Amino acid sequence: MATEFAVKNIEDQTRKLLDGRVQSIRHLVTARLKITEIQTQLENAQREDARLYAAAQRTGWSPDELRKLGIAEPVQSTRPGMHAAAKNEYIVPGNPVPTSPEEN
Repeated sequence: MATEFAVKNIEDQTRKLLDGRVQSIRHLVTARLKITEIQTQLENAQREDARLYAAAQRTGWSPDELRKLGIAEPVQSTRPGMHAAAKNEYIVPGNPVPTSPEEN
């Protein structure tokens, strides 16, 4: 009986310790997912900006005229054509975490 109590006590203490660790990972993963979402939104906004800039040029505005109006050329993404999730280097749920050099 005393042995069962000791084991239960150790299990409870272990759970308390692990709960804090799990909570920190939960917060970290939530933040990483938010970054991925915002990066995707930024890329979508940049594509829309480029599309509208090109539309302005098609209606007769030159790059020089647009610059004089304070409208710079669209921002070029660092990796054109690559979706945010594909280039994201953050580890998010569903992506395996390398645990040894052999797994990399």
